[in-house]
Amino acid sequence: MFRLTKKQGFKIEQTQLENGWAIRKLYLLVLAAAIKVMQLYLAYGVEKSQPITNVFDKEEIKCLEKIEQKLIKTEATTNPNSPQVLAWASWIIGRLVVGGNQNKTPGPIILLKGIEKFENIYEGWKLASNYT
Repeated sequence: MFRLTKKQGFKIEQTQLENGWAIRKLYLLVLAAAIKVMQLYLAYGVEKSQPITNVFDKEEIKCLEKIEQKLIKTEATTNPNSPQVLAWASWIIGRLVVGGNQNKTPGPIILLKGIEKFENIYEGWKLASNYT
């Protein structure tokens, strides 16, 4: 958690906020995001991980389904997890950064980058769905 909030993750020590309350609020936001990353990290490859709806809403899940369709190229690159559990989303988000050659568990920093990439894709997906 420390590494995730500091230099290699959210880089909270680089904040230019000067007010103590503002820094506390920022840190709470960072902790909430870091908890999401750690949930994905702990769920990766675990068949009976927590339900996906604990972390993602229905629209985000729909977007993840579309992303998964793009990521699966062969039988060997099929997501081995059930779409009802968080491990399924963790597999997809890890693949967004690492690509098809993911033989080991992605670490928290890779999953953070994957979440950032997913958030960008999701924003574009929401914008596109408003125009169709």
